[in-house]
Amino acid sequence: MAQLSFQPFNPPRIFNTLRTQGNGYIYGAYGTGQRAAITRTKDGINWTDTGGYTPSEYAGLSRVQGNILYSTDGRYEYTLLVSEDLGVSWYRQPFPIENRDYSWFLLTSSNCVFVWYTQKNTLHVSKNKGASWQNTGLTSILEVIPTQRGTYVLARDRRTVYFSADGISWQRLPSPPISGDLYFGINSTEPAFFLPNQRSTVLWLNEVSEWVPLALPEPMNSKGAGYGLGLYALDPGLFLMSSYGSKDDPNNPMFCYFQDSGQVGEVCITDYFAGGPIAAINNGVLFMDRFMTVISKVVRAPFWQNLVLTNELVGQ
Repeated sequence: MAQLSFQPFNPPRIFNTLRTQGNGYIYGAYGTGQRAAITRTKDGINWTDTGGYTPSEYAGLSRVQGNILYSTDGRYEYTLLVSEDLGVSWYRQPFPIENRDYSWFLLTSSNCVFVWYTQKNTLHVSKNKGASWQNTGLTSILEVIPTQRGTYVLARDRRTVYFSADGISWQRLPSPPISGDLYFGINSTEPAFFLPNQRSTVLWLNEVSEWVPLALPEPMNSKGAGYGLGLYALDPGLFLMSSYGSKDDPNNPMFCYFQDSGQVGEVCITDYFAGGPIAAINNGVLFMDRFMTVISKVVRAPFWQNLVLTNELVGQ
């Protein structure tokens, strides 16, 4: 059975936010009071404060893009807060005016900032930190999935997926190789989808947007992957995990799965993934475990190219 090592952060902190896509860093916000302090790490263990803070007690750390931080404040409707000095100072930019509605999501992907108005089903993109906005033209949006290589959109028919590397030009990808509705794993940072009618399979769009079936091993496929599915890009490889279940329930275990360079799949049954913010870094995963924030380092880094997960468990 595969092994995980668990290490506490230095210094020990309880975070209210973990954000990735930060120029090789993972950013966090911690502390109580009117403004939370912003800190960052490259190794997942040692954290350094940036000297900045979240804009107010009403605004958290929403997104990170390189060294640019983004936030929103409920007191300022349709307003993007931007910091270019790691939270020391902030300025405001207006949300896109076209098709505004009260329900929206703020997302970042590579060098793009997105505002998705969910009721009007409109996705706007900014290439200049919110100074101007452009309608992407997509009109049937169910999920928006930002990644380091670009942005994926799952359409409302649950079969059509679009991709854009720059947020401006969009292409419709080939149809999935397996029939059935696609459901995005809400804890994923990769475009990974489970299919309720195919309990043992997860479909992943790899780094060149090709469909790759990932077969879940026993006993994971007894109930299949669900909304708690998390698929994370590590360096190198992938880390597949569930965030719901119990190691004491053989029909719904909580697990993580990765491969070594010999293409041998290994599983670790665990109860350590207890929900909360999750972020992948190097060959580890940062997560909140109840009241303690820790990093989980995989002992064997997974293999990125030609990934084929098998149903065979080894080393038990």
